Amino acid sequence: MSHIHALAITRGQWASRLPEGVWQGHAVRCAVQADLPVGWHSFPGGEVEALHTQLESAVAPLHGQLTNEVIGNTGPTALLRWVHDQLNAQVPNIQRVAIEMSPEHGADGNARGEIFAWRRYRLRCAHYLPHVPLGHKCGRLHGHDFEVVVHARAEAGVDAYARLDAAWAPLHFKLNYQRLNDIEGLGNPTSEVLSSWIWQALAGSLEGLSWVTVFETASCGANYDGVTHRIWKELSFDSATQLTRAPLTHPASRVHGHTYQLRLHLKGDLDQVMGWTIDFGDVKKQFAAQFAALDHQPLHDIFPEGDGGAVCWVRRIAEEATDALTHLERVTLLEGPTGGAHWSVSGDFLPLPL
Repeated sequence: MSHIHALAITRGQWASRLPEGVWQGHAVRCAVQADLPVGWHSFPGGEVEALHTQLESAVAPLHGQLTNEVIGNTGPTALLRWVHDQLNAQVPNIQRVAIEMSPEHGADGNARGEIFAWRRYRLRCAHYLPHVPLGHKCGRLHGHDFEVVVHARAEAGVDAYARLDAAWAPLHFKLNYQRLNDIEGLGNPTSEVLSSWIWQALAGSLEGLSWVTVFETASCGANYDGVTHRIWKELSFDSATQLTRAPLTHPASRVHGHTYQLRLHLKGDLDQVMGWTIDFGDVKKQFAAQFAALDHQPLHDIFPEGDGGAVCWVRRIAEEATDALTHLERVTLLEGPTGGAHWSVSGDFLPLPL
């Protein structure tokens, strides 16, 4: 059994006043992910638009106001709880609410009421993979601007970001501006190995550690939760679509298009020699035929029985991708910056890049 959720994202400019009287502003991104029942939205294919409208309405009281005066506490976890409460009366089956206060920090909440704070750290590192086949480009010494996102369970009355920074500081000194292969335990520094190495290094000092995510590039990376390794590969395609069951007065009933962002999430056992679950390059190769059928195509002609919305497309794409990628666990499809849809095998909560 698989699970499909609609996903809406909004942006806003929120301001707050610090205790010392200093004003600060945030370019905030906020997201909600929900398992919407049939009929909640006005027409098939309109799920993302309807969810986005509810999200915009929920956060509207914060626009042009000091958040202190609206909710009191202005920390990301307090803001997340407030947004969830605003949405809860209007949106059924909320699975996830997320707030990104800046590219460096934010918070995630799940359907069980658990909240996780996260912080993003950046590293400039060189590495090579010693066990790849002869001629593989990653066998040569090269480098990345790695990004590491560390999630930890938020606790009431505790500054989660100070805890994250204190735990990360010695690792930053050890990893930044280094050749990773020279560090003990990182002789084969794939993204999967790096994520689990960082987990082990943080676990003793960071109570509530939940996930470590390593961005090798902007379009691929690895995630580790202390048990399971996951990777993702992101692709973009430019295609036409049409919401064939929308009212004729709705603009989306006409042929239009999107630059879609497609994220393929895979999990599996770590290959003890190669140090990865699957090579990022192999993900792209194995999905190449399906990708070619989507890119620069009229989706409403490919899947004429569909409704043209992201919830329909993510289901169809996942069905076809599963045949090509045996380790596939999740598919996220964004139709532009305001939202999309998410498919998963288990429905379990996992923080995703907004």
